[in-house]
Amino acid sequence: MFENNGYLTSPDNRRLRLQADCENCFGLCCVALPFAASADFAIDKDAGKPCENLQSDFRCGIHNSLRQRGFRGCTVYDCFGAGQKVPNYLRRSRLAASARIG
Repeated sequence: MFENNGYLTSPDNRRLRLQADCENCFGLCCVALPFAASADFAIDKDAGKPCENLQSDFRCGIHNSLRQRGFRGCTVYDCFGAGQKVPNYLRRSRLAASARIG
């Protein structure tokens, strides 16, 4: 067992925290990553540009038919939880900074 910020974690528990949770994601991979039209992606997309299928609620508009619509790459990509962890970390950092300033 390891202690991490007050939480006891085992190696198995740490692995669980490195799993993607698309239901609670902010669409990080749909914005941050580039991809090229290929067998894995139906379109070209530049890094930093939202995918045309990303909706305003950060959900994929074609999630249930990604493979059929030419987005096989999306179905095999694994962010290891970054999609939910990075935005939450940034939000907490901003709140902490605001508390120090305010």
